[in-house]
Formats: sequence, C-alpha cells, structure tokens
Amino acid sequence: MKFQNRKGEEEYAYQTSWGSTTRLIGAIIMAHGDNRGLKLPPKVAPIQVVIVPIAMHKEGVRERANELYKELKHNYRTKLDDREQYSPGYKFNDWEMRGVPIRIELGPKDIQANKCIVVRRDDQEKIEVPLNNINEKLNEFNEYIKFRKVAVIGCGFVGSASAFALMQSGMFSEMVLIDADHDKAEGEALDISHGTPFARPMKIYAGGYDDIVDASIIVITAGANQKPGETRLDLVKKNIGIFKTIIPEIKKRDCKGILLIVANPVDILTYTAVKLSGFPENRVIGSGTVLDTARLKEALGSHLQVDSRSVHAFIIGEHGDSEIAAWSSANVSGIDLNDFCEMRGHYNHHEAMEKIANDVKNSAYEIIAKKHATYYGIAMSVKRICEAIVRDEKSIMPISSMMHGEYGIEDVALSMPAIVGKNGAQGKVPISLNYDEITKLQESA
Repeated sequence: MKFQNRKGEEEYAYQTSWGSTTRLIGAIIMAHGDNRGLKLPPKVAPIQVVIVPIAMHKEGVRERANELYKELKHNYRTKLDDREQYSPGYKFNDWEMRGVPIRIELGPKDIQANKCIVVRRDDQEKIEVPLNNINEKLNEFNEYIKFRKVAVIGCGFVGSASAFALMQSGMFSEMVLIDADHDKAEGEALDISHGTPFARPMKIYAGGYDDIVDASIIVITAGANQKPGETRLDLVKKNIGIFKTIIPEIKKRDCKGILLIVANPVDILTYTAVKLSGFPENRVIGSGTVLDTARLKEALGSHLQVDSRSVHAFIIGEHGDSEIAAWSSANVSGIDLNDFCEMRGHYNHHEAMEKIANDVKNSAYEIIAKKHATYYGIAMSVKRICEAIVRDEKSIMPISSMMHGEYGIEDVALSMPAIVGKNGAQGKVPISLNYDEITKLQESA
C-alpha cells in the first residue's frame, strides 16, 4: 500500500494481514507526529499483480513497463519489479513471487507484438494477452479456483467420514458441506470444526451450491445407502434420480473444479455425471476400485506377512460383483506374486487367489451385515485421491473414468489404473492382463 506523509513524501507498506497493516499505519503516524495529511489509497480490486520486465536494458522495455504499471495501478494492487535480473528464459522461483497471484512478463519481443504474458501463480497457467485488452483479461484470468478448498455434497455416513478425513489431512484450508437436510450439514460442520484446534486451521461450514463454484474438488457422496442384501446395482435408479438434481446445479454454475464421484454404483454414476455435466472427461472421475485395491493389498500383505504398501496389485472393472483381481500384473516389490508366495512358503496359488479375491469382493457385504454401512475405508480412499490431485502427484490409481476403446471397451465408465494429478485423470496405464482377465473385464463392462 502507498501512503503520503505531510511532507509529501511517499511511504510504502506491503499488506500481509490487516493486523500488520494497521500496526504499520500506526508506526507511520508515530514517526511523523500525527496523522494529518496521511492519505490512504483509493479502494481497488483485490487482485495483486506484479509486472516483471524481461531484459529491461533493451530499448523501450522500461518505458512500456512503467506505462503498464500506471495503467493498472488504478484498478489492481500492482507492483513493478524493476530489478535488472530477469533475462529471457528466466526460471521464476515460488519465493520470488510469494503471495502475488498474478505475474505479468513483458519483454522486447512482447512489446513488438503488442502483447504480454500473464502467469497465474497457483497453477502456473500462462496466457498471451494483447496489451490493449489487459484489464478485461486480468479480471477473467483471476476467476480461478481455490486449490485449498473442497466441497462435500452429501453428509451421510460416507460424506461425514470423508469430511473428517479431509479435515485431518491438513490439505485444505476451507471446506463446505452440502446436504438436502441443511441442519444435518450444519451439525456435521460444527462437530468436525470443533476438532480443528487438534489439527490445522480450517474453515468448515454448511452451505449451498453457490459456495462450490471456486472449490478445487467437489466430492459427491449423496445417494441412497446400500442396505443388507442389496447389491450396488440395486441403487441405480434411486441414485441416478438424485444425481439428476445435483449435477445440473453444478453445471449451471460453471464450476472449474474436479468432480469426484463416490456414491454407488460409482462407475454408472461417474458416467451419468460426465453426460449430465458436459465437463471435460478428465475432470469427472469416480473413486472406482481404489478401496477394493486397498483391501486386496491389505489381504495379500496379511497373507504374506509383508507391509501391504510393498504389494502392487489392482482390482479392476466394475466396483461391484463383477470386479476382477488382476493377478497377472501383481507383484511384491517387483517380484512376481507366485514367486514371492513360494518364498514365504505358500504353494496353493489358485486356491489362495480365489479365496482372497472373493473375500475382497464380499468384504463390503460382510461389513454392512455387521454394522449396516461402510464408511471409514472409503473415506480414507477419498482422502488419498484428493491428496494426489492437490499435490499433483501423478499417482497411479484404479479410478473410474470413461473408456474409449481400451481392451475393446467403448463409451462406459470403468475402474482402471490411471494417472491422477491436478487435472484429474491424466491418462490410463495399460497394465498387463492375460486373455482370461480381459474377457472378464469386457463382461464386467
């Protein structure tokens, strides 16, 4: 912020918080005896912009950068970085632009072409902007999502457990909960927020669809619960009906975040969300068989007496009764699964694999029969998928996404290994499958 003291001299203060700015104003007043003549800047848009001249020694760069600064400072909090250290191809570090959402790079070639390069700090997205249209484009470019905000739609067992897991993760600073029963959402938000002193600061509140527009991830758990004796496919009609009320609300707000579908049957509902939303397919993914794969790894780790994190295996296909354990690509730290089993004294491979696969497939039914719902395991799966997105890990997970000819399967959503990062699904991974597994996969679809 810029101040002018009573002598007409300019003073500068960079706002890091309202508290620190208030203290700095007080210091200026004390330094100059009183506050007469202290002029606060006019109210401007909250966008922070830094203009970075590239190759400032070149003719015309400094002058054009100053002109741009004078043009923008009336509408944005603008700073001109006039250090003569930036050359073409310079690699900017986070610490250099910390706290400044937008960077404008302006070099000799840009001036000749009457354009500049605008960079958004959060995701490093770059666009070329005509210099005569800079104000309008800056406003459009600033309408970006909050990468540390998550929305959870549906506050039943799975939704509330997922919200709790996300709070504990520390990945987000803001979370909005939405439910058809607003009181239920408020109660869950209050209950979870009371634990934040033991975790990390986080704003948790019940809201509506207008609150999800800038969320980086929208987790949809809303749907009818699976009852004892019901299959996931029995939920199709009920939950598609629910999605027909939810997805249009998201679509008409043009949300830019990633839709993470968790409600069952997850593959069918992921397909439904893709078609109803019209969003790019990479931005609509389902939790798929991430939990089933975790169950498989846990069962194999227990069977072989090794750390389950060293087990590499996937459950693929439908998240349901036709799911397939991809044994042909399974290994333990690079060692073929059958070879490792024999190292640990297990030789009845077929019987053991069949039992483990069936136990994994039926584990949800067993839990539902005993406690009427499953929610902790899937909540941890939601947390793990969000972690891969927020941290742009490019982790390989068996999420539910659209199939386009892979293994002869077309226009359905199916749970297959894919690279997961900040843009959602970033490409499938063609794991090795034998003929029998491919046949079962096609039947599962």
